[in-house]
Amino acid sequence: MIQDRLAKLLSDEPVRLVTLTLKSDRKPLADRLDRLYRAFRRLRQRLFWKSRVDGGVAFLEVKIGKTSGEWHPHFHLLVQGKYLPLGDLRSEWLEATGDSHVVDIRLVRDRHEVLRYVTKYVTKVADLQRGEPGEHAENEPVLKNGRLIEAMRAMKGKRRIITFGRWKKWRLLRTEPLGDWEVYCHEAELRFKADEDDPIASALLQALAAHEEEPYAEFGICLPP
Repeated sequence: MIQDRLAKLLSDEPVRLVTLTLKSDRKPLADRLDRLYRAFRRLRQRLFWKSRVDGGVAFLEVKIGKTSGEWHPHFHLLVQGKYLPLGDLRSEWLEATGDSHVVDIRLVRDRHEVLRYVTKYVTKVADLQRGEPGEHAENEPVLKNGRLIEAMRAMKGKRRIITFGRWKKWRLLRTEPLGDWEVYCHEAELRFKADEDDPIASALLQALAAHEEEPYAEFGICLPP
């Protein structure tokens, strides 16, 4: 849905993919996220940014370092506006963070590929596949309950998709109804609604189960006035 909305909203202007990272440390994820969000707000308030960036969207990604085991939250941005010199952006990000200067800028040449690339991060709570270094065999998928709980608590209430500038009015999580169709909820919400004795959700789950062998199915719902 996010990819579809972005593809429709992007103009023909050049789009750049920007990555903003923080210097590694062993602080809890909640502290790291607060610092990242504060630094990003400071960056957007600086004259350099306001004079060169017309609008854009930021996607949060949270990873655990492959060898360090430290939290590594960072932003991937799609931005439109004037040319962004890499050296200047490094200096501005260093000013905003106080100690971090690692950034990346790339001109987007394949829009469909970059939309897939940036939106995949908001479909996972965090990259926790590696757990703690040295505690499991290579390539063995392990989710550490402590790390998962920490991530869930730290990310609660955080906006993982941030639109800014003239893109701020965009609502990337809003589905536009088609004709007389009315959006009820995302498929992932059906089970929760059904568990709360929602009759429509229960009926939809039964209908989906009956059509589970089909590659695609649509359901129209007539809601009472």
